[in-house]
Amino acid sequence: MFLWQELRFFSFLSSFLRSGSQAMTLAADYHRLNLFFDIESLFRYENSPVY
Repeated sequence: MFLWQELRFFSFLSSFLRSGSQAMTLAADYHRLNLFFDIESLFRYENSPVY
């Protein structure tokens, strides 16, 4: 459930950020990085290595 972890991550950060513009910039930077590094694939079950 990578989506739940992602939502928890953003709610944790939003408690420290005071302005909405900073939160939107942070979210935009995260999704921009995700395009290059595919961060969300690390949390997907089908792409995770099986040990």
